[in-house]
Amino acid sequence: MKRSIILILFFSSVLHSCTYKRKLLGSTRYPDQISKKFYSFSDEVNELGSNSLIDTTAIYLSEGVWTLDGKPKKHVLYSFIRFSGEGVVFMSKFYTIRPSQIEFESMPSGVFCFYKLNENKITVEVFDYHLKLFQLWHGIVDKDKIVFTDYKIRTFDGGKGSLHNYTFKKETVSLKSLVEFPTQ
Repeated sequence: MKRSIILILFFSSVLHSCTYKRKLLGSTRYPDQISKKFYSFSDEVNELGSNSLIDTTAIYLSEGVWTLDGKPKKHVLYSFIRFSGEGVVFMSKFYTIRPSQIEFESMPSGVFCFYKLNENKITVEVFDYHLKLFQLWHGIVDKDKIVFTDYKIRTFDGGKGSLHNYTFKKETVSLKSLVEFPTQ
């Protein structure tokens, strides 16, 4: 019985990985963007109220010191997130130098996701295109920052882990474009 359950879990994860290519949006600008219909949060309208803690006119920037490839040299890596008022969020890739206004505005590389906000608690449904699975990131929204504390894998057996207080600090910038989920 135990062996059957393990085999079922194994084959379901293999099948999940094989169907990844069929789920891609097909966008040349965002080649690893998964189609909107596969996000469970995409059907839920998440209108932000006027007193919302999330500022859709700002970016939230993370600056962290990381050790890469087990080498003793430490690197500073940056990433940013931008929010819409309708439940869409853009999460950038990592940068080795601080992103400029051009990157904040054009959002050249990253992934579009969906989020839910309940008072000061935020859940972001993220598609990890390296692991080819969905994660639910849980965090707390403060006036000037968002701190992600943990994640859960969005599967029926759902693993979980810590995000080690992954912090994004609010920065006010002048943005002309809106955050909208891309179409083909």
